[in-house]
Amino acid sequence: MNGSSRIRRRILATAGAVASITLLATGCGVGSSPSAGPSTDPDAPVTLTFQWWGNDDRAAATQKVVDLYEEKHPNVTIETSFAPDANYWEKMATQVAGGNTPDVFQMKLEYFKEYQQRGVIADLTPFTKGDDAVLHTDDTAEAALAAGTLGDKIYGMPTGRSTQSFFYDPAAWEAAGLDAPELGWTWDDFADAGEEIKDSSGGAKYLSADFGDQAPWFQAWLLQRGKSLYTDDGEVNFTQKDLEEFWNFTTGLVADGVLTPAEITTANDRTTANSPLVKGVALGEFNDVSLASAYFQAFGEVALAPFPADEDAEAAGMFEGVTQLLTVAKTSTHQEEAAKFIDFFLNDPEAGEILGITRGMPANSAILDDLSSGFTGGDLATYEFETDMADAVVPAPPVAPEGGSESLTEFKSMYDKVIFGQVTVKDAAAQMFAAFQSNIS
Repeated sequence: MNGSSRIRRRILATAGAVASITLLATGCGVGSSPSAGPSTDPDAPVTLTFQWWGNDDRAAATQKVVDLYEEKHPNVTIETSFAPDANYWEKMATQVAGGNTPDVFQMKLEYFKEYQQRGVIADLTPFTKGDDAVLHTDDTAEAALAAGTLGDKIYGMPTGRSTQSFFYDPAAWEAAGLDAPELGWTWDDFADAGEEIKDSSGGAKYLSADFGDQAPWFQAWLLQRGKSLYTDDGEVNFTQKDLEEFWNFTTGLVADGVLTPAEITTANDRTTANSPLVKGVALGEFNDVSLASAYFQAFGEVALAPFPADEDAEAAGMFEGVTQLLTVAKTSTHQEEAAKFIDFFLNDPEAGEILGITRGMPANSAILDDLSSGFTGGDLATYEFETDMADAVVPAPPVAPEGGSESLTEFKSMYDKVIFGQVTVKDAAAQMFAAFQSNIS
């Protein structure tokens, strides 16, 4: 067995890898694309399945929009389900393998290209063309629409736009005598703030949740250095030394009591329910700006700050992101009705008011303009931060190529081994870098 096979076999134990490996096994067996043409009877009963990941706040808003759509389209029934991000992809893999892919499902950019290349996602372009178009893109921000486009075909519609930030407790920050962090603050400032928090709390509080186990924050670290996880051509775009440097930096902050210790980090699944910030263990953590409202509900008022960066960094590492895409199964026998539902979900003003920014700032610019004057709380914090950082963010880095999704889960499991002392940073970086390369080979 060669090195690549050994790595893939090891990855099979992880949830994220299940999705990729299942797709590998079923890629050409997901079924031929059914007719995308209009139904012969527009009033015939239709049942759609719709699946997404998210928190309770997003679920409640989503269900209200689904109920509204069913009210306006009595012949359509939409069966919904949602799960935390950590469980979503394993469930998707099982559904795809069993031929039960939901008609409409939420898609993460890291998995998008792989699912499309495996023939799981339908081409939505036919539904956007001509006088009979049922999926409208005119008000969708061009950069956001591009995220769901491969070649000249649209395979996914963006639900929202979002960048990334450092969320923190402003009251605790001020009580420790710290100034609010602003664009231009450095990693040295970050570490110094951690020392202040540790001293003022008697070692009971940490500045931030450990971010060394998350590939997206390694991506931000790379963007600050003019690099990224992958190139446009689907090649690895960093070195083993880059990863070793990143993990040496984060584990050093753990050792200094700035970042959360191993037992807290390994239990952090990036939901607000298990957030070290929400639990009061840490005074901050890095996350997507689109989750501001969830933090406001679960914790109370939080403040948003840009990423710290070295003084000579090329950028702060924040990028113009798309929160998720909505996609249609290639096996769906109701592709046109699914496209109509997506159009309503993303473009209807009443639906937009219900959803707010539960999936980030709406990609539909007209809906965003209508909503912005009424923003409060986390919605207002998101809108103001996105507006303030408009000139500081960089273009989105290339999405992961086929096989790249496997590295996302293994990244966390490898870092867990590091922080629990099972492997050295140097050896872990070497193994993880080899996996990044092998997974896409």
